[in-house]
Amino acid sequence: MKWIYNLSKTNINYYIYKLNINDEILYNNNEARYLYILKGTIAMFKCFNNNKTFFSTLLNNNQIICLNMTTSIYSSDEYYYKFIAFSTTYLISFPYKIYSNLLFIHNLNPYIIRSQNLIIKRYEITNYIFQQKYMKNRIISIILFLVIEFGIFYNKYICIPFKLGQNKLALLTGINKTTVNKIIRQLYKKKVIYYKNKSICLNNISNLSSIYFY
Repeated sequence: MKWIYNLSKTNINYYIYKLNINDEILYNNNEARYLYILKGTIAMFKCFNNNKTFFSTLLNNNQIICLNMTTSIYSSDEYYYKFIAFSTTYLISFPYKIYSNLLFIHNLNPYIIRSQNLIIKRYEITNYIFQQKYMKNRIISIILFLVIEFGIFYNKYICIPFKLGQNKLALLTGINKTTVNKIIRQLYKKKVIYYKNKSICLNNISNLSSIYFY
């Protein structure tokens, strides 16, 4: 693998993790690090000491994020980052302080720029979803987002390529599991969504959009 080879050549300390589905990894907010996704899909959450958790974004293949590289109104000991694997995921973690190797930084910059542009876009979509007043619209919005960003074609359906149960939808939307379950059942009965191998699928995106505007 190119990334492992380059990191080994530069003598930069790095860690490789394999996360199975639903595995979690935590990062304290007191050390700036890069996190590079070799393969897979993980959800990023910001967790506060008052037990409040907020969905931030989804990361997948060949994306890189800098942890603790933005200013915050909160002190570093008031929150931490949690990542949950939505599919089998391989990632590399290495420190931000790699200034001594200019060639590696030069090669790294294009990845950072591309990833940050996509992450900013997904942040904006996430913020829009959380602004939805009605819970039904919030759930429909997150499903549309996941289908558009990650969907794959399966026969006549467009499917989210990982299992998305009520627990995960509750985490992503900030809605309690009971309400999520009720809304999903309604969408399923109206044949707006389908299940294929425990993944949510659509056969017509406009059908889901029309429910949103109803």
